[in-house]
Amino acid sequence: MIEQFLNRDFMLAVTEGARTVLNKETSAHQRRGKKSPLDDYSTADLHELEEALGQAAAELGAPEPVPAAAADAPPPREDHIFLPHNQLMAILQSALEQAIAEHDPGKVSSQSPAAGRRRGGATPAITGSSLKGVELAPTVGNRRVWKKMEIATGKWAWLSDPRWALSLVNKIWRDACTGSHPFVDNPATIKVANDAVIIVIGDWGSGLPRARLVADQVAKELARDPHRQKVVIHLGDVYYSGTEREFRERFLDPWPVPKGSEVVSLTIPGNHELYSGGFAYFDVGLTDPRFARQQGCSYFAVETDHWQFLGLDTAYQDAGLFGGQTGWARDRIVNAPPDMRTCLLSHHQLFSAHENKNHPLRTQIEPVLATERVDAWLWGHEHRCIQYSPTTYNGHRLGFASCIGHGGVPEYLVMKEGQTAPAPWEYEYLKRFSTGLEPWGMFGFAVLDLHDERLDVRYVDEAGHEHHRVDQVGVAP
Repeated sequence: MIEQFLNRDFMLAVTEGARTVLNKETSAHQRRGKKSPLDDYSTADLHELEEALGQAAAELGAPEPVPAAAADAPPPREDHIFLPHNQLMAILQSALEQAIAEHDPGKVSSQSPAAGRRRGGATPAITGSSLKGVELAPTVGNRRVWKKMEIATGKWAWLSDPRWALSLVNKIWRDACTGSHPFVDNPATIKVANDAVIIVIGDWGSGLPRARLVADQVAKELARDPHRQKVVIHLGDVYYSGTEREFRERFLDPWPVPKGSEVVSLTIPGNHELYSGGFAYFDVGLTDPRFARQQGCSYFAVETDHWQFLGLDTAYQDAGLFGGQTGWARDRIVNAPPDMRTCLLSHHQLFSAHENKNHPLRTQIEPVLATERVDAWLWGHEHRCIQYSPTTYNGHRLGFASCIGHGGVPEYLVMKEGQTAPAPWEYEYLKRFSTGLEPWGMFGFAVLDLHDERLDVRYVDEAGHEHHRVDQVGVAP
């Protein structure tokens, strides 16, 4: 990921520059002398993209200002890590990086920025890639700005021909809007040993240096107890919009399970994979031999004699359950032996200690929770590490719940040690990565240790430190 494309204000200016280029292209569409990458699209197509970019920018609005009196306060998170829940803006980020990689690779510096590093360390808090000649320097209020003339005039001095990027934006956007990849309603059941080790990572597919540190630590966990069967499950999100290039470079290439390994690899999609229609998720990710056990389906079951782990696709329908998933999950539970325990896995959360957003999942999962046999649920989406107390949701018991979306995207810590969040919040990992003003949290993952009926959960960070554990999870409140 490139530093400037992770800055919200920068991307809003880029969007305006893109609209300027599109406007000029449509005006000159009939009198252009040299061939343009946009020639394959009609004037109406380019006008439509121009208007859609304007709508996307309007929906995002301006960054949250930092009061002048808070000169020692950190800047808004999106000055450093802007990953919008806006399809077209995410596609624009994907297309810009791909166009630069293919046509202007010399415009990118790979030197790690000094700001935001861990003291004495070489790993940047965010990214080590940056556009040459486009500085984002700290200013009053710790905001990050640049010389806007480099972008807003439409000259785009840092990109020799922005039409390549806009042509790619148009293709990805139109493919996704035409329709997502066909949904596959054929879930696999993967039988594993009663003493298997299941490693769960959430929101990991950023390709950032610290995400690769997480992969290194997962590989170390896989090397432990070589006699035990291992499973690695990703809870979704390959950034920015899950394109083929991003899937290969940010997910498959750094995936901690080597090709030919006997380790079981599984992945459910996040919302970012579906921004580009989910085509790369199904046609690139799930066709990799390491993920062959999923049979091309975005949801699955992992089963021992005592536990079943049901991976749910909550992205094909944004924060919902598409296809026959609800009935499939309910039937697996009610038809299982009475002593079989169930853990759900998903990208989107059922609830949160930090936000309260209503979504279809909450009602669609009701028949599953009504079985009163959901013992645990692990999810991602929020880039945090949280463990919740045994609780009830809409009157239904939930013995254990945890957010482990801290695998690959930096997140501000919104609390300090000693502070509490609303019940049923019980634990949040609050160790900071860096020593600067930005309170970045540590990355990490969860290790599920199975011993017949017993399930213990260990939480490990990017440095290999086990910072929390819960033994015998799933006990009803």
